[in-house]
Amino acid sequence: IPGAYLARVNVPDGLPLLPMRVGPRLVWATGMVEGWYYRDELVMAEDNGAKIELIDRSITSERETPWLKPYIEMVWPEREKALAKGNKEQSDWYKLLANSVSGKLAQGGESYRLVMDPPTDYVLPDNSLRLGKGCWGIPANIIPDCARPMAATALTSRVRCWLCGKLIEAGDGRVYCDTDCCYGEKRLTTGEGLGEWVYEGEY
Repeated sequence: IPGAYLARVNVPDGLPLLPMRVGPRLVWATGMVEGWYYRDELVMAEDNGAKIELIDRSITSERETPWLKPYIEMVWPEREKALAKGNKEQSDWYKLLANSVSGKLAQGGESYRLVMDPPTDYVLPDNSLRLGKGCWGIPANIIPDCARPMAATALTSRVRCWLCGKLIEAGDGRVYCDTDCCYGEKRLTTGEGLGEWVYEGEY
């Protein structure tokens, strides 16, 4: 069922298939890992030899809707047009428009409340930020109206699944990867369409 699951998963030796939060960071490991995972990542992990040992709880939905698809299909062709014209600045702007969607959906509650010209008897917290003359940022836990953590979870988990699939394709010849890049000792499958891996050359 579409949704996020708090699961404990036994990942076999070899390629780390799932991330696990350690302090403020995500790490990838084999052996027993535990965390919140979207359905797609759990299916991918099972397909590659991992075993789900426990599902503690879940947040699920009866259906999924590609509600961001029209936006991306509008933005990305404009980026391609800008690239074709050699307009890198405009191309980078359209790329930011596309990429910022997931970040904004996942925006956390840690933020700042703006205070202008506070009265003299106003006690500013020690961790306040001075933004300018008479202007202060006061730490505040404000959940933004645009936050859609489940949508952000679905999006980022699918990106991790695509990356994991590319690392599996590279096999023992995998050399390096980041969020949207994978280098291997052999030529990997690439394409030119939206969402496909682009060949970047030899290293």
